[in-house]
Amino acid sequence: MVNVGDSFIKGELSDSIFVLNMATFEHWLIWVLKTLILSNPREFYPTKSKKQIEVTYLKKFLDMPMPWEEFVDDYLSTLQYQGMNIILKKFLSCFGFTENDFTKNLLGMINENSQCRNVIMHNQKKVNATYIKKCGKIRKFAEGEHIVVTENLLFDQADNLLRFMQDFRNNHAKKKTTV
Repeated sequence: MVNVGDSFIKGELSDSIFVLNMATFEHWLIWVLKTLILSNPREFYPTKSKKQIEVTYLKKFLDMPMPWEEFVDDYLSTLQYQGMNIILKKFLSCFGFTENDFTKNLLGMINENSQCRNVIMHNQKKVNATYIKKCGKIRKFAEGEHIVVTENLLFDQADNLLRFMQDFRNNHAKKKTTV
């Protein structure tokens, strides 16, 4: 709760902005991955998929692209549960990039922002062992601590997302000129 005279930054509005930024970024990554996979499944769909297909399941579809889209959605939903690091690495690999092509620790910092979002949304802002494990040495909070979205935290998140987009754009431009 924000008292009269306190900055709104440490209140519900800042939490909402932080969560919305990460959710929008994650949605964009997943949307791009889905578009890439559906446009060229041989190149982008994982070859080591353990998904078994029942013929009776396929018979219910009149349109064959429909089950394929469901398989892709199912695959992408598993990525989301594995965490932002996995999503980012898969995204970068689709474009022939690695973590080394980006600002040092950037993917880790974005992952930490994503884990903060998860703690805010699913654990009443109280840092848990999952956050500690998934963030590793890049974590900003200790287990049991409550996340407070400060002005600095919001600016760091915005800087990380902007840096990612700038690095991606620059890497993509370099790749186009060398091809």
